[in-house]
Amino acid sequence: MAEDTARHRPGTPCWVVLVTPDPGRTGEFYADLFGWSEPKPGAGFDTVDCNGSEVAAVLQLPPEAAEAGAASRWLVYLATDDIGASLGKIRGAGGEIVAPAFDVGDLGRMAMAADGTGAHFGLWEPAPTPAPTGTSPASSTRSPWPACSSWARPTGRARRTGCPTSPWSTAM
Repeated sequence: MAEDTARHRPGTPCWVVLVTPDPGRTGEFYADLFGWSEPKPGAGFDTVDCNGSEVAAVLQLPPEAAEAGAASRWLVYLATDDIGASLGKIRGAGGEIVAPAFDVGDLGRMAMAADGTGAHFGLWEPAPTPAPTGTSPASSTRSPWPACSSWARPTGRARRTGCPTSPWSTAM
């Protein structure tokens, strides 16, 4: 299956992170369920892959957060072309900014927000990359996760292992 490297449309899911107090236990679960790799022990933050393509990240929930009642959860990142403009609309729409935008190296910018019901989500604006000679600058973007564009499409299965390309895969 060819990797889709096109930029996500604003407002569409582009990445997920599993926040959990026990990455080893949840890593085994998703490895058994989908054939994903398991996160490295003690990494704190790690990406997991299927057939060599990154499909998600796992973030260890700090013990003090777990003790305070924070539960394991999936965090969805939504694509945006202008993170500042998106953040500017959140309060007016009844939401709140949980963490303002910040740079993720030279890969792009991210922020955390919550909608009017308290559901948390992330925003991701990829940094533009220099376009190859002879191409449009709009045709080249950078993602912190190479398979970011392909994992979120609700289609297909990876060959041989039957690993879904997405948690929402329609080909089960």
